[in-house]
Amino acid sequence: EQADGGGQPLSLAVIDIDHFKHFNDTWGHQTGDQVLRYVASVIGRIGERPRMAARYGGEEFGLLFPTERLDQVLAQLDEIRDEIASRQLKRRSTNEYLGAVTISIGIAQRHKGERPTALIERADAALYASKRGGRNRITNAETAEAVPAWFAGRESGIVASALKAGRHGSETETHPGRAGGGDHPGRPGDPELAGTRPGRGAGGTVGAA
Repeated sequence: EQADGGGQPLSLAVIDIDHFKHFNDTWGHQTGDQVLRYVASVIGRIGERPRMAARYGGEEFGLLFPTERLDQVLAQLDEIRDEIASRQLKRRSTNEYLGAVTISIGIAQRHKGERPTALIERADAALYASKRGGRNRITNAETAEAVPAWFAGRESGIVASALKAGRHGSETETHPGRAGGGDHPGRPGDPELAGTRPGRGAGGTVGAA
């Protein structure tokens, strides 16, 4: 009603962790829960008010963007996707690297008079287009075109590591800060990460002092 009355845009993004079930089944639910908390912390930081972020179910999240242009929304979503894909997860007990987790995103901008269920359905359809297109990317429901990603079309590195290991492990290590010289602190419960980005060199491993 506010979007219709004020003529302001309203966009909904649906975000899903790629191959999460296989990762969860291979490394164990404690490690899977740590990954969920890490992804949620990145989404939550971008989703601060007036935006609204929530867990949508399982490994899916929803993120509402009121009053923002679609190009601004796409830029913010790509920041989330890039930050998550650029980090390496590490297990506390063995110092074993699990690889990088990636996310797929579908985004839809509400049409005037559109019912909430219809908006959700369009965002969800865009998410599945991202999955079919190779994962680790954003699909805009308005154009049904995927936004290119650094790793577009590649399988998640975390899944390759899980396939190689083929066993359950302990929970991932937590850390107080971001790897790679970032400008914001890590959140409690984040896995320990190495700040390595393709083409940008390694920022080393971050742990408690």
